[in-house]
Amino acid sequence: MTSSSPAHGAPLATLALKAATHLTGLPWGASAEAQRTVWAGGGVLVGEQEPLGVGRDDRVARRLDDLLAARELLDAGREAEAAELMQAYGLAEPGRDRWIRTTYDLLGWFSFLTAGEPECRAWTIRRGMTAAEAAGAIHSDIQRGFIKAEVVNWEDLLAAGNWSAAREAGKLRLEGRDYVVQDGDVILFRHSG
Repeated sequence: MTSSSPAHGAPLATLALKAATHLTGLPWGASAEAQRTVWAGGGVLVGEQEPLGVGRDDRVARRLDDLLAARELLDAGREAEAAELMQAYGLAEPGRDRWIRTTYDLLGWFSFLTAGEPECRAWTIRRGMTAAEAAGAIHSDIQRGFIKAEVVNWEDLLAAGNWSAAREAGKLRLEGRDYVVQDGDVILFRHSG
């Protein structure tokens, strides 16, 4: 359907123009060709699934237990052990993480961070938003009173250890209201509000 032919299917036009993705579970031992087909179609392969049939298959139960254990290891900060367990199943990362990343990309979202004494927080905004608009995601008063944004990439901040060290290392930038916020920016907003 094109924009030049709105008469046919006009009531569904807005639905037809929406971006979409899907989750796909393939049978145990699915071919590499089947997996490539899923990826080529824009789907997110969350992992193989053994058909359960009538009875409970011990292989499936063990596999699910292992994948849940991998998630718990990741949550506990034991990345090396989780990676080893996931590698045994041919997974580079948990399906949930792939699904979230794909959905964010599809919707045109990303996160910037704010960090201070009380907390570090991620804020989800649309790609292409300026620093002033990003400030509005936190509070409209910050957007109205926006003066400048102190910006550092999260990896540079982590390497420096703290905000002062990042400033001394020359990694901190002072940006104006028209700065387009980047994925992974850590921002301290200066405002008069």
